[in-house]
Amino acid sequence: MFDAILKVRNLIDFSARRWNRVVLEDLVVPSDVRILLQNQPVVSKQDFWSWNFNKSGAYSVKSRYWLASQGKFFELKLQMEALPSVNCLKALSWKIPAPSKLCCFVWKALSDALSVADLVLARGMKGDDRCQLCGLEGESINHLLFQCDLARQTWAMSNIFLPKNGFQDSSIFSNLYFMFYLHKNRHVEAINSWVWPWILWFLWKNRNGFLFEGSLFSPSDILLKAHEEAEQWFMAQEVDGEAEVMLMNHVLQECSPKVSFPRLGWVNCEFPMDWCKKSATVGAAWLVRDSRGWIQEHSRRSFSSISSVLDAKLAVFLWVIESMTNLKKNKVVFVSDFQDMVDAVLHPIHWPALQFQASELRVALQDLEVWNLQVVVRGSLRGVSFITQSVNNLGLW
Repeated sequence: MFDAILKVRNLIDFSARRWNRVVLEDLVVPSDVRILLQNQPVVSKQDFWSWNFNKSGAYSVKSRYWLASQGKFFELKLQMEALPSVNCLKALSWKIPAPSKLCCFVWKALSDALSVADLVLARGMKGDDRCQLCGLEGESINHLLFQCDLARQTWAMSNIFLPKNGFQDSSIFSNLYFMFYLHKNRHVEAINSWVWPWILWFLWKNRNGFLFEGSLFSPSDILLKAHEEAEQWFMAQEVDGEAEVMLMNHVLQECSPKVSFPRLGWVNCEFPMDWCKKSATVGAAWLVRDSRGWIQEHSRRSFSSISSVLDAKLAVFLWVIESMTNLKKNKVVFVSDFQDMVDAVLHPIHWPALQFQASELRVALQDLEVWNLQVVVRGSLRGVSFITQSVNNLGLW
């Protein structure tokens, strides 16, 4: 009897302890506290707005369009995904060796963004559905650029290698796909393989000139104008290319992603970081170089219980600034690959999402006499990166 009572009492104590532990966990770290820990408030200034759908926290039209399209165009997106994709052709339109206005024109032709009769009527506007040049019904983009009588005569006189069975009647994608890869045909001259964007452009301008001005050019005039414009553009590219080669070395020296040595009396403090998401640990290291590039000091450290990459960058940056302050380094150039942190410190108005981190860094930097921030690619910090990675790779915690 005594053993049964003892078992019941132990069971009650175990249940009570378990209930207390669950209640305490909910009381100590509720959900709103977790949110505050992830988004710490900036108490040194008034409240401000932060856009939650952008990394920087600054509002942009691109992110707003993305947000609106998630709901409004969801069903349309499903319908479009069921159709064959023409994104590869649209990407090729921007790689055409031609002026940007012609690349944009080809992209519009692929995107049904030209005001031909079929598309105007499809958008609910009234008008004549016939082609104003040849009188046939159904003025589509493909008809205007490839199937109209004027377009057929122009292509026939162009000395361009055309498809064996002629252009497709119903698919502008097939016709433009043929044009995109025309330059790979060894039997076609170079100028003829790339003059087609100008021919398309002047066919379009000829149609608009006939509608709005009443002027109409013959196929020979269209080809003459297209060849003249194409030859002038390619000649200009050759001249610009020679000038670009002459200036290339100078530009590369000014825009080098490598670390530059500081001025006399200054030091470079180079530091990366290595965050392990699985173990929530951070490996950090810094090294100091003088104006001759010689290493003076270096240090290594680990951080634990770091739950995000932003917290890791902030902890490492603050540690580096504190180290330079303790070593009496008054003129320091902080060199890192922390692009977002540096932008938040230098341009806080563009990074409202990182206002807390930026304010913490600015307060810490006040202990230095003068300072500068430099961002480089990760490969330029190779030496100190090996020291940083050794923390997690070798377990040097």
